[in-house]
Amino acid sequence: MTDAENRLLAAIKTITGQDRPVDMDSELKDLIRDSFDVFELQLALEEAFGIEMDNERFLDAKKVRDLLGLVSG
Repeated sequence: MTDAENRLLAAIKTITGQDRPVDMDSELKDLIRDSFDVFELQLALEEAFGIEMDNERFLDAKKVRDLLGLVSG
């Protein structure tokens, strides 16, 4: 697993509090509880990767893999 994947998964687990395994094919709708989680996750990823994400592209992400594409450039 790459460093980017590890950082992404760690941020998701921190924000969502998931105890079950989360991988690149996990559906975000199954991980995120509410709109506050969405906001917090976006901020956490921007901070972890030193980037600013486009809100629309972030909200269009369906799977963890989609977020990896956003944070990896």
